[in-house]
Order: sequence, then structure tokens, then C-alpha cells
Amino acid sequence: MLTAAARAGALLCLVSVPVLLLWLDIQWLHNTVGEFSVTELGQLALLAATVLAWLYLARRSVDDRRFAVLAAAFFACMLIRECDAALDLVMDGLWQILATLVALACLTYSLSDWRSTLHGMARLAVSRISLVLFIGLAILLAYSRLFGMGVLWQGLLDDQYLRVFKKAAEEPAVWGGSFPTAAASVGFVRDRLRRRARPKLRRRHTVVRGQARPGARRPPRPAREPGETRRRASG
Repeated sequence: MLTAAARAGALLCLVSVPVLLLWLDIQWLHNTVGEFSVTELGQLALLAATVLAWLYLARRSVDDRRFAVLAAAFFACMLIRECDAALDLVMDGLWQILATLVALACLTYSLSDWRSTLHGMARLAVSRISLVLFIGLAILLAYSRLFGMGVLWQGLLDDQYLRVFKKAAEEPAVWGGSFPTAAASVGFVRDRLRRRARPKLRRRHTVVRGQARPGARRPPRPAREPGETRRRASG
């Protein structure tokens, strides 16, 4: 009962995070929820955590390495796209170059052993947590983009249209997709690493059981019968 109440409370707090960040941007920082806002930085942190989770899986699990690299590249390209304003300060169109290089390099690596990549993709598809990941991606890539279309908000507000209204409504929707995606990625990586660790633990327990403990006494040999001793001596 207490565990269920704690989970419900944690979920309520997590759902309130995007609204709290939006309030900080508007009331405390007095910005227009732009590229350098607290809300935007929170989304970048979630994407970065997602990329790191898949890279960690690629480093620790040989069986999942090809697919994990491909998934990390996918989310890394999304992260680079979200950093376009900062990268454009260095060079105009830099984010496009970086995203193209990351995508080509990781695609080449994953397709070099496409069977292993497909097996890793199948493991994700049949896992229970994949539904949460796919819902998060649907919200992030489809719903939030369609909900934030300028034409929709210009038609709704007409002469009173201001871009800050659109951003204020769009960013919580992006958060609603980014958080499930990051949480599902971390959960899948943890589950895969636990599954890989189980056979190793079983082998260790089997070896320990088969070995005699140091200092333990061996069981005494059964005494031979007198007739058996005589037969061996005469033979």
C-alpha cells in the first residue's frame, strides 16, 4: 500500500515538472521560453540521458551493441537538432553537418552486422517497456510537432497571435514525450544488463557448490568388509 502511494506521489511530481519549469521561465526568468530557457534545458537533459543510456548498453552488452549504437545515434541526432540555436552561433548549419556525420557513421556500423541489429531491435519490440517508449516517441515526434504548428495557433489567435503562446503550449507537450522516452530507455537498458548478469551469477553459484570449502572435513570413507579385503589380498 505504501509503495503504491509512493509511486503515485512520484508520478504526480513528475507530471508537475514541466509546468513548474514553465512557471520559472515566465515568472522568475521573464523570458519567452526560447532556446536558452529552463524548460528547453530540461528537455536537453532528458535527451542526453537517453543517449547515454543506450551508449552504456552498447559498451556493456556485446549482443545489443549494434542496435544500441543505432538507437543512441537516433536520439543523438534529435539532441543535436534541439541544440541548433547554440550550434548556429559557432557556424551556420553546423547542426546539420554534425547530425549527418553521426547518422552515417552509426548506420554504417550497425548495418555491418545487420542480423545482430535486427535481433536487438526484436528484443526491444517484444519487451514490456517498449510500449512506453513508443508512446513517448509518438508524443515527441508527432503530437507535439502537430500541436505546435504555427498555422494552427495563428488561426486560433488571429490578430492576437504571439509566438510565446505557442511555445508555452508546445513545450509541456514535448516534455510529455521526452520523459517517457528517457524512462523507458533507462528501464530497458537496466533490464538487459540484469538478464546478462543472471547466467554469470548462476555459474558462480554452481562452481562454489562444486568446490569444497576451505578447512571443511571430508566425509569418512565407508569401512570395507573383511571378506572383500581378503579377496583383494589373495588376488
